[in-house]
Amino acid sequence: MATDRERAIKDGLAALVIAFRADVDEPLKRVYLRVLNDIAPAVVTAAADRLLREAGRRFLPTPAEWIERCAGVIDERRAAMALQVQAMKAKCAVREAGDCVNDFVDTEVGVRRCECHRRGLEMMRQVDAPIARPALPEASEVV
Repeated sequence: MATDRERAIKDGLAALVIAFRADVDEPLKRVYLRVLNDIAPAVVTAAADRLLREAGRRFLPTPAEWIERCAGVIDERRAAMALQVQAMKAKCAVREAGDCVNDFVDTEVGVRRCECHRRGLEMMRQVDAPIARPALPEASEVV
């Protein structure tokens, strides 16, 4: 029985294979399953959809390209959630009163995180963790 992750990868790969009229053998399928297996199924599916719609694409994406699109999906979701957190913090009564400094509040028992900051952290934990990308080559860092 295939897991949700495996099903998302296989369905996404099947759509890509059909769209790009590619031949994929079992070893290559196992590579895709191996490299995408730790990514949430909804992210894998969204990234496959982006690859299908990518203008100018004529070939099946490499596993690294699919991972890069997954990373982009997650980055966008995290950025959208960060905006929601920022809006929520802007409405914080403690902040508006000026009692919250750098996300901390001075209380009778000591300094603690402001409630809006703690809620913001919880909101960000609901979004998938970012995917690590390889470092850029040294030449790209020269200004």
